[in-house]
Amino acid sequence: MVGCKECLGEVGHNYHCCYEHDRCVTCRKHKTEIKESPWSAEGGWRCSPCQTVLDEKLKQEALRRVAESEYDPSDYKCNDEVVCPHCASSYEPDEDPSSKEHCETCGGRFKIEINHSVTYTTECIGERLLPDNSLDEDD
Repeated sequence: MVGCKECLGEVGHNYHCCYEHDRCVTCRKHKTEIKESPWSAEGGWRCSPCQTVLDEKLKQEALRRVAESEYDPSDYKCNDEVVCPHCASSYEPDEDPSSKEHCETCGGRFKIEINHSVTYTTECIGERLLPDNSLDEDD
């Protein structure tokens, strides 16, 4: 098929793949050999068994990173984004999260409390007032 990036020697996501290159990016299994829907992946797609293995690997790596340091609950308070207290994966929700969430990296469940803070911005009206330097002169 004209447009297959592998056939053309190009890199990037392959939207139009030829029959020969329509394979899992991890195990190279052909799309005709899989039963489940494939997952989109950089450079093409990944079969469900390979995605499951990758997800578990990423989960264990994230859990290990947190386990290597001392757990401090204050690390998970008043952050700019949602941070999983199990694996420290973070994300910014597309909408207000519910009070109970589950982490898409490790599967852990956690509670979210939304903290609101008030900040102020000020701007001069008219010219900015400056000190009268003539009062500081010795006469």
